[in-house]
Amino acid sequence: MNWQDVIAQLETGALRAANQDENGNWHANVEVKQGILAAFKAGKNISFTDNYQGFVDKDNLPARQFSPEDGVRLVPGGSSVRAGAYVAEGVIIMPPALY
Repeated sequence: MNWQDVIAQLETGALRAANQDENGNWHANVEVKQGILAAFKAGKNISFTDNYQGFVDKDNLPARQFSPEDGVRLVPGGSSVRAGAYVAEGVIIMPPALY
């Protein structure tokens, strides 16, 4: 699976970065980890000029944009959610958010 598919499936919740076994222990999903690392390697640092002026990050993993239809609140004040992060409907993200 290529990194673009991994990021897209993570964002929809179809894939998880870690899975819990029957004993309650968490294990990293190696394929997802490799996809995320490949995405960072493939990306180039760029300066953002829109809502995130002064930020420099990978061009292929931009901050997500939400709309009221997503059912997610992203409260102003310095938080962002990177592409590939799953955010369920009803979630409220408030600064300082470590997502």
